[in-house]
Amino acid sequence: MNVALNQNSQRDRVVDPNIVIQKHTGVANTLKNIYQNVQSLSGMMNGDIWFVFNNSGVDVHTVGMSKGSKRGYVSKATYQKVKEAGSSSITPLKPELVAKLQQYTPTGWK
Repeated sequence: MNVALNQNSQRDRVVDPNIVIQKHTGVANTLKNIYQNVQSLSGMMNGDIWFVFNNSGVDVHTVGMSKGSKRGYVSKATYQKVKEAGSSSITPLKPELVAKLQQYTPTGWK
């Protein structure tokens, strides 16, 4: 969230920081809800479920992309499949991903 707040402050069109915080909190709550209720959601979400982090330069590294360029490709990303298609069981999150969720979200991941 700190990265988002920093990037927001450097844009020509700045969003109210409270909205950035609200959106990050909403995403954190949605991910937590999906993760904790996957068995009851399996009837509606029967495919794979992945958690993918996109903090540029930290979780996602691109190659062949200069500043301002839209060309290039992701050479490394932080992600984990948390549910396999057709299954109602959840894969425990790796400790480093739990730490990222706790760090990246205002309410943390408990």
